[in-house]
Amino acid sequence: MLVNFITFLFWVRKKLTILLRCSKPVSLLVVVIQLMGCNTAESLFEKNNIDEPKIPIAIGVMTGEQYSNFCNFMLENDANYFNPRQPQTWKFIFTRFANGSEAKMVINGRLRRLQLAEIRDQFEKFTVRDEPTISVELIKNKTGNTLNYMEYHGQLTIRQFSGQLTFDVVGSCQV
Repeated sequence: MLVNFITFLFWVRKKLTILLRCSKPVSLLVVVIQLMGCNTAESLFEKNNIDEPKIPIAIGVMTGEQYSNFCNFMLENDANYFNPRQPQTWKFIFTRFANGSEAKMVINGRLRRLQLAEIRDQFEKFTVRDEPTISVELIKNKTGNTLNYMEYHGQLTIRQFSGQLTFDVVGSCQV
């Protein structure tokens, strides 16, 4: 109890120091509102999760024939411009090899090799080989097929620590 009280006094001192530096009526109002809003020890001493890494997740596009594989997925918007006879329109964000256990994707500026971790029904989960904190999940629904391909619509989710990005994707796999 004494430790909480001492921590509270340091917190008040910090707020008053900010107030005195600023010396504006608005600052006083902010400090008063913050003091009034803290009616429990939990809300007063809430953890800011400073220790948890906050790394932004970014994906890249693999363009051209060298990235084409057994299964290829692209963002829904890029699929509108896709022409199988023009490799410059191939803007894949996820490609899976024929063996099904490996895939490729550009994550955080690097071409990553993914390893299959889990598969069931329409769900596939991959982990990045050299960075196990990153996982990729693909949920796909068959929308059609041709003589050579199965077509899919789905969602691709990239997770890293507590962050995640989800995209609508369109793709096809050879049959």
